Amino acid sequence: MDNLEGKILIDIPKNGWSHMVSDNIPFLHKFAEYIGINKCWYENKRGKKRPHYDVRESKVANAIENGALLVDSKDIVKFLKEHYD
Repeated sequence: MDNLEGKILIDIPKNGWSHMVSDNIPFLHKFAEYIGINKCWYENKRGKKRPHYDVRESKVANAIENGALLVDSKDIVKFLKEHYD
């Protein structure tokens, strides 16, 4: 998938799950659909300003193959604070 529409980050899986974020929410949804992630895994709890997808570990390799950058969970938190606070 062409990654010109936004940046996608995904963290190293812990307990079978990762978090996937972007600086462009519509692109995040498009990317998630493209790699087979159900929209019900999208999280953006009211007042938290932490929009992300919960991603099963089995989908991480596919995300990376399609342009997501693998990062540490601390990088995800930093990214969200920079873009959504």
